[in-house]
Amino acid sequence: MAEKKKKPIDPCAPYNFVPLAEDVILRYEHEDVLPPHNEWDENLLTGEIVLTVTAKTPIYISNGKKNDKADFIRNINGNYIIPGSSLRGLIRSNMQILGLGLLRKKTDFQDIYLFYREMASAEDSARADLKKQYRETLGIVKGENGESDEPPKVMAGYLRCEGRNYSIIPLADPVLKIKRNSRLAQKKSSYKKDKNRQFMSWSDCYAFTENVWYKANGNEVAELFNSWEYKKLHRTDLQKGVLMGNGYMDKQNILYLFPEEKKFGRQIPIRKENIISYREDWEARKRQLSGQTGNDKNFWALPGNGHSKPVFYLMKNGKPYFGMSPYLRLYYDFSLGHGLPEQHKALQGQTVLDYPNAIMGYAEGKTAYRSRVSFGDLQVITAAKTQDSVLVIPGEPKPTFFEAYSTEGKSYNEKDFRLRGIKQYWMKDAEIPRYQKINPNTASTLLPLPTGTSFTGTIRYKNLHPDELGLLLWCLKLDDGCEQEYYQNIGMGKPYGYGRIKIHVDALKEYDPTTLYNSLELPKIDTSRTSERVQELIEDEYLTYAAAKLNRQTLRTLPHIQDFMFMKRTIRTDKKNVSYIPSPGQHRNLTKVLETVTEVKYRMEDSEETQ
Repeated sequence: MAEKKKKPIDPCAPYNFVPLAEDVILRYEHEDVLPPHNEWDENLLTGEIVLTVTAKTPIYISNGKKNDKADFIRNINGNYIIPGSSLRGLIRSNMQILGLGLLRKKTDFQDIYLFYREMASAEDSARADLKKQYRETLGIVKGENGESDEPPKVMAGYLRCEGRNYSIIPLADPVLKIKRNSRLAQKKSSYKKDKNRQFMSWSDCYAFTENVWYKANGNEVAELFNSWEYKKLHRTDLQKGVLMGNGYMDKQNILYLFPEEKKFGRQIPIRKENIISYREDWEARKRQLSGQTGNDKNFWALPGNGHSKPVFYLMKNGKPYFGMSPYLRLYYDFSLGHGLPEQHKALQGQTVLDYPNAIMGYAEGKTAYRSRVSFGDLQVITAAKTQDSVLVIPGEPKPTFFEAYSTEGKSYNEKDFRLRGIKQYWMKDAEIPRYQKINPNTASTLLPLPTGTSFTGTIRYKNLHPDELGLLLWCLKLDDGCEQEYYQNIGMGKPYGYGRIKIHVDALKEYDPTTLYNSLELPKIDTSRTSERVQELIEDEYLTYAAAKLNRQTLRTLPHIQDFMFMKRTIRTDKKNVSYIPSPGQHRNLTKVLETVTEVKYRMEDSEETQ
């Protein structure tokens, strides 16, 4: 039976990536030369930045509560605010790009091995090679009816935890199979169907493991009993085992019966980095996987110390791969950190005093340095009332979508893959997403304030060098030397156009310590030249200093800065291209990879010229 050819679709996403700078600017050589916090250095700059933030699309920053308690965050006086921490996160991200900062493992991204199971991709898709690799690794072959048989290279065992170490104990006897629709599978499980203590049958449970007792005739299960029944039987001819149901995956309408674990014998150790990757993956998928009826919420979790759980596994190049299904997910050959530029990789694990760390502070290992910039909350200054609620499914981008996250769409099995860069959302008008079906466990409620809502607040800085203050102001103001409007986005709902804001620097107050301490009254600070002074600090101080550090004429022509500025000034109206792929499974049919920002820019420019 020939495989049905699937219709190819073009890749789309509400985000794209600003490339990582090949070079990192090291602002300070050592911690000893960092400016102090406990004294006011009159040779450095100390003062305040007064700013106004205006919402250009509806904006929502959550109070952290759900359902009917969800609201836009307020201060103790009940006024709407943009928390200083939210603004700080935005500015630090900008500083990573405009300040050519180091992308740090653990701090900026998790350097883990991602997992994949590639069975359903179209033959002419970008994942065709990965599908071939997956099938070869599992030893999958086609049966006479065209369906895939059980993967012959996959074995069964128990994953055991002792302290912080994990290992697989192979089974001596084969795993037995029971069809979900069989008579044996109709027995009652220990999982309750509802509050009235109605118990489900094993055939109806989604994903679970349960201790059972059984009698086998060869590879067939002749008798099967749950705990309640076994206690009444008083039989000695039954074997103990663990019954597993691993969800309703295609072609896996089967329950698996694992013979009892033998605690002694050969053990296959699991590498710590793979355990870390598995745990990170489980945490990311927990909400999605734990909401099914008749589901053990910890089914996919790692066993705790002194415990074990049945798993399937295979060996590849001497390394074990394990999962909860014979069609297990494999981890890629290379971790995400392998895709960093060379200098970023070389500086990992060191105390690197780039602009983001030097200005915003850090805590790494045994060393720490407090931020020299303090972000106050921004309070609403316009009459504002939250609009009707909007229900969204947070479509958080996942690096498993390597057609977007990796340059040229290379998978993480390829040694020369490179990460695209730092994710940024496109600017677009707000939309109300429409869903055919919503899982309440994964949905979020937005209660946005309307377009035009304004907030004001103050950023305080102490002992900054002129170039550092210039970079801070550039991260707030954004410009590329042309008279254009630049926007930023903040809060929830960014994939759907919410939270587009304009930041305006109202006043730059630079304090003079001599005048301040020798006067009986607070001295008046002239802010009439704020606009000129801001531009002077950006152009003549930061950009000049940073260009000299890189031995360049200007930073503005760096590709990653040009891409960043293009994303911040461009409001996308081609909704289809800046939305999530309609159906999660359709990404498997992509024949092309996601356009780069530069490619989008050239395409849009060409389109304008032909109109």
